[in-house]
Amino acid sequence: MSTDQKPPSRTAEQFVVRFPDGMRDRIAEAAKANNRSMNAEIVARLEASFKEVEVPAVAAPELEAVARRMQLSLFGPDRQLLSPCQRKLSKRRRIMLAKHNVLA
Repeated sequence: MSTDQKPPSRTAEQFVVRFPDGMRDRIAEAAKANNRSMNAEIVARLEASFKEVEVPAVAAPELEAVARRMQLSLFGPDRQLLSPCQRKLSKRRRIMLAKHNVLA
């Protein structure tokens, strides 16, 4: 490597992070257990947190059917019985289905 070229580790973006008390030790322990550097451990954990949970397209109709059965068994066919709590849950269900690209 010539003197004007820096290794990739020296040219990569850097970000300073302040850890709460004890977190550095926890990361060091996890890194050691996984045979990685602390940096590699942190990057691996961040990468894992960005991976989306994939819901198979086949599961979408089954999820919707289960949701309908639950709604009918809890409240019957009369939607006027829906409480504010149930409306919130229904909204969260729609958000979850939208997040996983499932048509409600």
